[in-house]
Amino acid sequence: GEGDPRAHEALGVDAAQHRERLERHHAAGEERGQEDERDGVEPHPDHLAQELADSITASGVHQPILVRPLPGARLGETFEGRRKGDPLPTHEIIAGERRYRASKLAGKTQIPAIVTQLADDQVLELQIVENLQRDDLHPMEEAEGYQRLCEATGISKDEVGTKIGKSRSYVYQRLKLLDLWLGVTLVAELMPSKYRGYG
Repeated sequence: GEGDPRAHEALGVDAAQHRERLERHHAAGEERGQEDERDGVEPHPDHLAQELADSITASGVHQPILVRPLPGARLGETFEGRRKGDPLPTHEIIAGERRYRASKLAGKTQIPAIVTQLADDQVLELQIVENLQRDDLHPMEEAEGYQRLCEATGISKDEVGTKIGKSRSYVYQRLKLLDLWLGVTLVAELMPSKYRGYG
């Protein structure tokens, strides 16, 4: 069905997806946290995770995470790094990864979740849109997210603005940043090494 709001044990959620996403962020220049030995999910690298964990300890999780049953074809991806005897994941997080990790920091073993059936392309779109709604998003990350959303879903740049609640001109300005950055990067790569680093 569309969504089945129930409280589910969230500690069996697919950790491979989280590692992959964190590695992408690390490649973009973010600092990684230490790996949590309980299930391979890495904690949020900054103090916001602890603040959220403190809030969850004080008043609970106010918004459920969104999960889907782990597709059988992806189960093999979850074996890397799994200790013998660890339970196999049954679900993967689509939205709410920070709440999930902060709940673990707060010592919660169960958190509210909405279970829904979504295709891979729908999951990708939801995850990109959720990432674009972060407060701490760098303008280049934002531009890359808009570009990725266009490429992954086939929607126009105008539709991106509608989907994320931004004006058409705002989206185009951010994408222009990405074009400029790619141009500068290309020029730097073509420039003879003896001229690089001089300003």
